[in-house]
Amino acid sequence: MVDEKKIGLMTELARYESGEGKEDLRIIKHRRSDYIGFGLLGNFFLITFGYILLWGVVVSYYMEYFLENLHKMNITALAAGFIIGYLFFLVLYSVVTYIRRYKRYEKAKK
Repeated sequence: MVDEKKIGLMTELARYESGEGKEDLRIIKHRRSDYIGFGLLGNFFLITFGYILLWGVVVSYYMEYFLENLHKMNITALAAGFIIGYLFFLVLYSVVTYIRRYKRYEKAKK
């Protein structure tokens, strides 16, 4: 004899696994530290690429000003500002990525 409650549960489980559960199963196959670590590694590369791209656009827009005033500029202070800004954004987005990945993992685990 077939139990209707079990069939209903199996149907819901199959629907879950084919829908939003597909992503949860992909997440849960990793350990939490690995899942968060992969997210932070990807975050590092994206932030580095984006920050360099952003500064490339800014420098190319003000190229004439930079070339005319290059002899007056304090290159050390400019480089320090570049590095401090990069580290600020890297830490900020790494914290956001860590929190999002942690919450997403815990939600998938449930």
